[in-house]
Amino acid sequence: MTSPSRTIHRGALLVLWALTLTLLLECPSGAQTTDERLRWDLEFGRQYSTVPALGHDGSIYLGLESSVLAVSSSGVEQWRVRPEGADYIDFPVIGADGTVYVAASDFNEEKKGYLYAFDPEGTEKWRFPILAAGGGSGTNIVSSPAVGQDRTLLFSATGDSTLRAVGQDGQLRWQYKAEA
Repeated sequence: MTSPSRTIHRGALLVLWALTLTLLLECPSGAQTTDERLRWDLEFGRQYSTVPALGHDGSIYLGLESSVLAVSSSGVEQWRVRPEGADYIDFPVIGADGTVYVAASDFNEEKKGYLYAFDPEGTEKWRFPILAAGGGSGTNIVSSPAVGQDRTLLFSATGDSTLRAVGQDGQLRWQYKAEA
């Protein structure tokens, strides 16, 4: 069952994605467009997508429902990965070395959450599981990571009100549980 706040969240991201589809990138040779301002477009069907992140080489990365998608600056799909058990992918964040970080949630009974790291070619480097307080089943991630100056990844998860810091190696550095 989708909560009203989740529906509003997805609707807001859909509007943001629609606004960002007008990226002015180089047109691939031979591509046909009907509007001189639109260089290319890519059809996703009815799939929900997140706000895109731009890689250092101009590649575009986005969460596409339960997959992570990489698109070249000319509009060609480079790769698509579906993390194990992911029902929802939050918007990706690109690290200084080009690593693509995404938060993935499983809305089924297990409610697992993971922070994933993929190299620019789409190969999984590591995944960090999010465990509920007391060692129970996982919690759903509600924030994409922020990358600190020291390249530490910071993110929070629902259910346990905890801010976590994870290193580029996928290891927990520290966590802070907010008091209610």
